[in-house]
Order: sequence, then C-alpha cells, then structure tokens
Amino acid sequence: MQSPSRFLAAAVHGDPVRRAVQTTVAAVGSYALMTVLGLPQASWAVISALFVTQINVGATFNSVIYRLASAVLGTATGLGCVYLIGQGPWQTALSLAVAAFIIDALSGRWPGLRFAAVVAGILIMSHQGNDPLTTALLRALAITIGALVAGLAALLILPVPAHRRAQHHLAEALRQCGSLMARLGQQDRKDDDEEQRRRDIHTAIRDNLQSVIANSRQSRHPHARNGDGPGYETLTEAVQRLWHTLDMACSIDLHPLSERARATLSGTLAPIAAEGCAHLHRIADAVEQDGIPPRPEGLQEDLGTARQRLGNLGSALPDDEKAQLIAVGLILREVGTNMYAIAEPLRGNDNAGGG
Repeated sequence: MQSPSRFLAAAVHGDPVRRAVQTTVAAVGSYALMTVLGLPQASWAVISALFVTQINVGATFNSVIYRLASAVLGTATGLGCVYLIGQGPWQTALSLAVAAFIIDALSGRWPGLRFAAVVAGILIMSHQGNDPLTTALLRALAITIGALVAGLAALLILPVPAHRRAQHHLAEALRQCGSLMARLGQQDRKDDDEEQRRRDIHTAIRDNLQSVIANSRQSRHPHARNGDGPGYETLTEAVQRLWHTLDMACSIDLHPLSERARATLSGTLAPIAAEGCAHLHRIADAVEQDGIPPRPEGLQEDLGTARQRLGNLGSALPDDEKAQLIAVGLILREVGTNMYAIAEPLRGNDNAGGG
C-alpha cells in the first residue's frame, strides 16, 4: 500500500494537478503584474496565460513563441487593414475578410498562429472612438506579459521538460512490452480476464509510444532530435518492432501440439519469458534514470539455447506439430534482434568509451 506522503507527492507532481498549479500561478501572476504596472487590458494578459500553459516545459515554450508571434501578426494585420481600408460598416467587413484570409493562409502552414485571427478581428471591430495604434500596442503588450509569465511559471513551478516526459512514456512502453514477454508460452490461456488484460497492454503500449513522439517533438533537448545519442523516433520504432514481434508470439496457436509438447514448450519458454520481462524492466529503469541499460548478450545466449531446445523437440514431432515450433523459434530470434536494437543505441556512449 502506498504511503500517504508518496501518494501526496505523486498527486502533486501528476500532470493534472501540476498543470493546474502552473496555470493558476500564471493567471494570478499576470493579473498582479498588469495591476502593479497600471496597464489596461489585464483580461488579455490573463487569457494569454491561461491558454499558453501546456503539459510540459517544451510545449509551454513553443506555445509562448507562437502566442508572441500571433500577437505581432494579428496586431500588424489588424492595423494594416484599419489604416489602409478605412473605417465604416463596409470597410470593417472588408477588413475582417482580408485579415481572416491572410491569417488563415499563414496558420495553414503554422497552426500555432491561429490566435492572430482573434487579435486582428477584435482590433478591427473595437477601434472605433479610440486610437487604434495605442489600443493595439497595449493589447499586444498584455498578451506578451501573459505569455511570458506563463512560460516563467512552467519553468519554475514543478517543471517537467518535454524530453523527460518522452523518457517516462518510452520506459512505460518498455515495461508493458515486458508484460507481453512474460506471457510467452501461455497462449492456451483464453479466459476473458486474460484477453482483456492483453488488450489493455496493447492499448498502453500504443498510447505511450504516441506520447513519446508527441513529447519529443515539443522538446528542445538535443537527445530528442538525434543530436546526442539515439533520437526518440529511432527508439520508438525499435520498441514498436519488438511490440509487434511479441504480439505475433502471443498469437501463435499451440493447440495443434500434443499436451506433452506444450508442457515442454512452456517449460522452455518460462525462464526466457521471465528473464526477458526483467531485462525490459531494467532497460526501462535505465531510460527513465539516464542510466546505462544492461548488455543484451546474456539474454541472447538464453534465447539461442531455447531455440536449440525447440529444434531438438521439433525433430521428434510430426510435421503438423513441427511447424508451430519453427514459428516460435523464428520469433525468439526476432525478439533477440529487437532487444539488441533497443539496448545497443542507448549504450552507444558507453560502448564508444570502452572501445
């Protein structure tokens, strides 16, 4: 049972609570700063802070950049339309059309610029009776303050860099692959609970791998882009290949085998499944802790021994049963290849240093 202190720490550092704290601080901080500086348009600063805060530091910083760019683009477009097209009902309608066309065309290439349409549209429709330049600059300043305060909150309050989120999800995907590995040789278990558990494992692997890619693309850390060791996309592809291999392994129908052959096969695969699961968990721990994963050679030798035992067993079986063992042997070889493809890139710096 989890202790209250660990439960509280997990809750506070969990994504929903952590983001809520950052968003709250960003909103209140933006309002307070606007009030202290005596600036108008405080609502724009607060709204900017609320929408800029994201799930990790990298995503928040990307959002800050796009929010500032949107403020500049929206202000420039809105002012250009007001001064060049003029004022009045029909001029306002034309200005809105021109601004919407320009900004939508740009945001089709850079979706983060969509907020510029809001800035430009409100500037065009609300400038009557005011100096449009002053109004636009004050609004842009408020948006900038809100975005910068949100970025500062993400950096200082319970920060989680995007590449750390990617590491966490990659480690979780490896652990779930370990859960599949542990089920090798148990294909005859067809109860509903086990089937649901396998579906849950597949869903967890898929979701975690998608999160690895999403977080790595938000990250500015060099490791996320192949600048320092293997990139996350490379590792994700390797884990995905292992996942598909293990899925095939768990899908092989062992019922054509005799009861004695199934028992021998299960006895051969059980230690491999347990060691493979433990090996994947050790790799996952190394990924999450910036450590060096274990060498795969020991597991490779165990897989080779298992394939040899399967070959000996198959030589004494009729042809219709032998095919199942050949398939299992080929899959074990592929599992070994996949394990190597995951572990060795992560050990790259260690191997270079030792060579």
